[in-house]
Amino acid sequence: MKEQRVWFAFILLALAWGTSFMFIKIALETLQPLTLVSFRLLIGWVGLVLIAAAYGMSWPRSWRIWGHFALMGLFNTAVPFALITWAEFGPAGIDSGVASVLNATVPLFSIVLAGLVLRTEPFTPGRVAGLLVGFVGVALLLSRSADVSSGGVIQKTAVILAAFCYALSSSYARRYLQ
Repeated sequence: MKEQRVWFAFILLALAWGTSFMFIKIALETLQPLTLVSFRLLIGWVGLVLIAAAYGMSWPRSWRIWGHFALMGLFNTAVPFALITWAEFGPAGIDSGVASVLNATVPLFSIVLAGLVLRTEPFTPGRVAGLLVGFVGVALLLSRSADVSSGGVIQKTAVILAAFCYALSSSYARRYLQ
């Protein structure tokens, strides 16, 4: 029973993450990027407050912990949301599929940061091979949209920067928020 719940949660999470880029593109037909990001953050905040209240959780009293939370909120949510949403906006915006493939670089950045910053996961031949395979995979998936003349280079760079922010915040959380 527990394994079925885990798989169900995994499938729901995959649907939520997998469709988010598509829903961003659809919502941008009527909303400006920062308005959409603000709504997403507000919905997330309300959800977290309701969950915390339902479980009777208390809020941290330490300003140090709130500082860590602020940095995590900035680099794991606000900045990536803004970058991805801006990258998909308007006629020059990139396709939601391209954005989602570029977001696949998160684990690649995570491996590099875990080896360089955390030093808890040293580079091994297997990890280096995995990085190379991952990089080649992303490059192959993007090869159809790689034409620089079609525009979107800055938008694609914004999504890659968002992916780096996700990886950076993951390393930060592992180091400072045990």
